Amino acid sequence: MNPDRDLQISNELALGLNDIMEYLARQAELKKVRDAAETFADRLPWLTTPEREAVVEVYTADRQDVSHEVLLRIADRTVELRGEYEARYQALRARLISAWMIVIAVSVMLTSFVVP
Repeated sequence: MNPDRDLQISNELALGLNDIMEYLARQAELKKVRDAAETFADRLPWLTTPEREAVVEVYTADRQDVSHEVLLRIADRTVELRGEYEARYQALRARLISAWMIVIAVSVMLTSFVVP
C-alpha cells in the first residue's frame, strides 16, 4: 500500500462527497423555492395556466438570485471573520509567548540569586 496514493484517493473521495452534498443542498433549496413559488401562485386564482407558470418561474428565479446573493455575503463574511480570528490568535499567541518568556527570565534571575 502506498500512503501517498491512499491520501490522494481519500482527498478525491472527500471532494467528490462534498460535490454531491453541495448538489443535494442546491436541489433541496430549489425544491423549497419552487414550492414557495407554487404557494404564491396559488394565491392568485385569476391567473391563466401560462400566466401562473410564468409567475412561478419568475418567483423561483428571483428567490434563487436572492439566495445566491445571501450565500455570497455569508462567504465573504466568513473570509473576513477568518482573517479577524487569525489576527486575534496571532496576537494572543504573541502575548502568551511573551508572558512565558518573562516567567522564564524571572525564574532564571531568581535561581541565580538563590544558587551561589
